[in-house]
Amino acid sequence: MKTKVNINILQKIIDDFDLKERTRKREYVWNRSAVCTFLRKYGFSFEQIGRFLRLNHATVIHNIKLYENNISYDDFQYYVKPIEIQLNKTLETDLEHLLNRLSPFEVDFLHCHSLRDYTALKSKLLERVSTKIKDIEEELFTTFEI
Repeated sequence: MKTKVNINILQKIIDDFDLKERTRKREYVWNRSAVCTFLRKYGFSFEQIGRFLRLNHATVIHNIKLYENNISYDDFQYYVKPIEIQLNKTLETDLEHLLNRLSPFEVDFLHCHSLRDYTALKSKLLERVSTKIKDIEEELFTTFEI
């Protein structure tokens, strides 16, 4: 699922952790790998991530593999956990903002996970529409009665 990520907040996180710093120090490399993985997970292409972090797309691919290979190590977790918390908080804030702008029908639609859920939602929607039509008809008839 592609999700919109607030680029301004993401840019602040990258600046806070100095991820555009050209260094091979472990904490920088591992944090960059976490950001690459996070952005790739949410629909960014390798080229887009590379432009954002000023990296070659092949380096982005390497960083994602690095993250996947090292995720089980404790010292990797020690360095990467703070930035993952920040990234997830950013995503949660963006999703919360997005959900607040959705109508109740759109929220119900997002919670559908099976054909049965969609069928139930369809019947609920048809019921709402027919009720709305009846209300409008009643309003029209009462307006034009003499």
